[in-house]
Amino acid sequence: MTMIASPLTVSSVIGESSQQTVLPAQVSSDAPCPDRAQRSLRVLMFYDANSTYTSTVREYLESFRTHSHHDIYYASGVRNTPCQVDLGLFDVVVFHYSMRLTYPDFISLEVAEAMRAFDGFKVLYIQDEYEATATAQQWIRDLGFDVVYSVVPEPYLHQVYPPDAFPGVTFFSTLTGFVPDSLMDQVGGDADIKPMAQRHSRLAYRGRYLPYWYGQLAQEKMTIGIEMKRLCAERGVPVDIEWEDQYRIYGPNWYRFLKSSRAMLGTESGANIFDDHRHIQQRVTAALEARPDMTFEQARAEGLVPEEGPVKMNQISPKFFEAIACRTALVLFEGNYSGVLTPDVHYIPLKKDYSNVDTVLARLEDTEALEAMVDRAFTDVVASGRFGYKPFVRHFDQCLESRVTPVDRPRIITAVVGSETALPGPAPASVTMLPTLHDDYAVLCPMPMTQVLEIPRRPSVPKRKRTVVTLMVREIKRVVKRSLRPLYEWACDL
Repeated sequence: MTMIASPLTVSSVIGESSQQTVLPAQVSSDAPCPDRAQRSLRVLMFYDANSTYTSTVREYLESFRTHSHHDIYYASGVRNTPCQVDLGLFDVVVFHYSMRLTYPDFISLEVAEAMRAFDGFKVLYIQDEYEATATAQQWIRDLGFDVVYSVVPEPYLHQVYPPDAFPGVTFFSTLTGFVPDSLMDQVGGDADIKPMAQRHSRLAYRGRYLPYWYGQLAQEKMTIGIEMKRLCAERGVPVDIEWEDQYRIYGPNWYRFLKSSRAMLGTESGANIFDDHRHIQQRVTAALEARPDMTFEQARAEGLVPEEGPVKMNQISPKFFEAIACRTALVLFEGNYSGVLTPDVHYIPLKKDYSNVDTVLARLEDTEALEAMVDRAFTDVVASGRFGYKPFVRHFDQCLESRVTPVDRPRIITAVVGSETALPGPAPASVTMLPTLHDDYAVLCPMPMTQVLEIPRRPSVPKRKRTVVTLMVREIKRVVKRSLRPLYEWACDL
């Protein structure tokens, strides 16, 4: 295994698998990088358009367009989406983690075939690697990724991705999400954040049920809510704690929810049981069909759910970054939290047997101490910029610039085609390839929808319906007016 000494020195690896950890704190956004790329690289990022209803997914995707020095384009690539993009127009193709490689039939077959034929540089961002691990591993080999950004902690990367099984692939260990650039605008800034003494609710929490086969760590997401709601009710402590899907909150309402309480309850994310071929899931599902009232403890005692480990996937959740930015305190189960948070410095630790619950609740009444804790957390985690998307994307840029040499390709003109405003309901999510209008140009036309990120530099779309020809002509006029006068005059004659 080849170890790279510094995250700022990203060297090409041939014939071996390289693995290392890269956290945003380790990458300087102003650090120099190898000058292999003489111009901006053209990058196409495939993603699942139906996953962008959550802020975390959308912010992760948009961070590349915001911070990368290279030209980023987006296209949906899942299920039955046709691949109508010539990948030969791009230097790099990226799979976002919403392209769920843990499912054999989630990726569009046409996209998969195009990826196999693509001879450029390929990058994968992957999460939830404990689920159908063997399927994801096979996709990595089959599609020929050069670099994989994984959320498996660095000490365990070689166990999940044995170097001899992935020759020529470089693995980086990273986090599941970071502090969003737009977060402070969304939470309304300091003026919109109530002092602790004015927040009536002591604890806020939205958990969820996860199936037994994910193990104990996953079960904690629901049990912490159940137990703390019961304990607080017994003591007359006002809280807003729920764990059923009907109570989940999204978008700006989530930030308002965080600001409504003095502290947010939480656990580490992830699962420590790797179900390589979904055999554990199948056993548990069959047992629950026969015995619907079987508890998790019974399933584990009967050997249906194996012991956890040896790979430890415990990690920090992006929602903790959001809470800190909202100046909301954290009450968390004792844990490591990817080394980002320190107990009694950044959060109030809660023992997993709840034996210190009275001490924890008493600390929530000391508003002066809570204000000091949230200020420390904000300074160390948010204001420092160490865990933002900018250094995260900077590492991506450095990775490309040390490995990829750009070549001359047709220039891309972007335009929006299709409809009135964003349309409700399902609609095509692919990037559509139109005939080339000029020998040196190709045209990409994304379909605008509420769920879909559009290609950068799109023109504004009026509410009334526009025709394809009208939109294309206006886009051509805007893009080529200064540089290609003959083509501009041709467009004006239409």
